[in-house]
Amino acid sequence: DLGTAWTAKNYDDSSWPQGKTLIADESTTTVEPIRTAISRFNDAGDYVVTFYFRTHFNFTGTVSPGVKLQLRHAVDDGAIFYLNGTEIHRFGLAAGAAYDSTTSFSGHENAYEGPYDIPTTALVQGDNVLAVEVHQSGTSSSDMVFGAELVASVPVISTVATLFAIDDKTVF
Repeated sequence: DLGTAWTAKNYDDSSWPQGKTLIADESTTTVEPIRTAISRFNDAGDYVVTFYFRTHFNFTGTVSPGVKLQLRHAVDDGAIFYLNGTEIHRFGLAAGAAYDSTTSFSGHENAYEGPYDIPTTALVQGDNVLAVEVHQSGTSSSDMVFGAELVASVPVISTVATLFAIDDKTVF
């Protein structure tokens, strides 16, 4: 149980293992190839109900009213997503429902879900952290799958060409 501090942008995750998604402990077909294998059991052999993931990304755009964020994911069984410490999406648990590291989420097999529109209020220019906790549906769940993408759409500033004529010559 990491509490809530691990979702914050300044949390020290430098000692956490690293890997590419799809991260999974799955023996059946997955929506993407498994790029990082993980075990549902900790070093002591205990079944793990909740897995914690973090990634840093650099946003070089300007957070303006035209910017859109969309989240798409594949999780088994449920997840809560945070951007710079702010909860931005839940999957498999009702909004506002209380939970902790032992809470089981609704069962769901790995499949793409979304895209979901995400509020941009937590997005900042520069370093950002997407943190996700993936919960199993119970202590007998036979698999764990996690993969996600967060896409920012930044509008292009358009230029307007003004066409007019001076002395019978077209000028732009």
